[in-house]
Amino acid sequence: MSESPEEEQPSAFRPFTKAERIQQLNEIDKSILQLVQTAGQTLKILTASQASDQNMSPQERRQAFEAASNAYLRTLQSVDVRRSGRVGRDMEAELWAKSRTFLEDLEKGIYNGQPISQDRENGNKS
Repeated sequence: MSESPEEEQPSAFRPFTKAERIQQLNEIDKSILQLVQTAGQTLKILTASQASDQNMSPQERRQAFEAASNAYLRTLQSVDVRRSGRVGRDMEAELWAKSRTFLEDLEKGIYNGQPISQDRENGNKS
């Protein structure tokens, strides 16, 4: 049986290479470092409001705190989306590969590693 042009092309759902995964994890690692730095800035703003030497007005401290908090939350969301997106794409690629193998085996008359008997194909349960 000849393959259709769609089957001859590489699958759009290919798993990432090890190098691509390492690069993605490296980017996530950098973002986590940014999270820690932003959390530190936020805490510094909060503790500065309790210090005796107050260089910033309460309004300025509030704005700085909100900006630092928003930066933290944006970075956290970005890390979460990239992490879950990568896992989701890998799982999807794995499922497509298993589905393709399953269907190819069925075409060959194999189910669960065993040949499908002619009686079972015709609906007879002998």
